[in-house]
Amino acid sequence: MMERRFKKERKERKERGSFPKKKWTPVFEAGSEIDYKDIKLISRFVTERGRILPRKITGLTAQQQRQITNAVKRARQMSLLPFISYTS
Repeated sequence: MMERRFKKERKERKERGSFPKKKWTPVFEAGSEIDYKDIKLISRFVTERGRILPRKITGLTAQQQRQITNAVKRARQMSLLPFISYTS
């Protein structure tokens, strides 16, 4: 009896999706570099806690995601972005 309920819940979760899809594609010109000094752009790809958003949510290509990741890491090293957020 319990197994059926769990299977049903698992099936419902799978149908609606367990991950909230928030796909949005930012407009990047072809061949444009993502600069680590552009904090306004980079901060759109970082959560409030300081984590870099995955491709699944941002809708970026693999190359753009790598550029964003490197830009965020450089900005953190230059103290333009915090490593973590201290707000609770």
